[in-house]
Amino acid sequence: MANSSAAAARRRRASGPAPSLTGPASDVHPVLRRATAPPAALDLLAQARAGLDEAAVLETSNERYATAHLAALRTAAAVLAARAQPEPTARRRARIRSAWEVLPR
Repeated sequence: MANSSAAAARRRRASGPAPSLTGPASDVHPVLRRATAPPAALDLLAQARAGLDEAAVLETSNERYATAHLAALRTAAAVLAARAQPEPTARRRARIRSAWEVLPR
């Protein structure tokens, strides 16, 4: 068993990562990336990380669950904030879009 897993590891190293369209050569996910995320998204991610750290040290399971769940919601909000696009005109707001309309973009 150890022999076959070592051979598989050598094959993975030899072939290298999958090519990326816009990221560095080490990036195995060919996803178009922005130069940076909006400050609101970065703030939400920082809050989510702090929430996960807090959840890890809580003693009761219901508090851990609630705190980790809130962190997951903040992470989802950060994704939506990063995917959000400014309104085309400042005069009139467009209709409200659901998260399911924003995510595929």
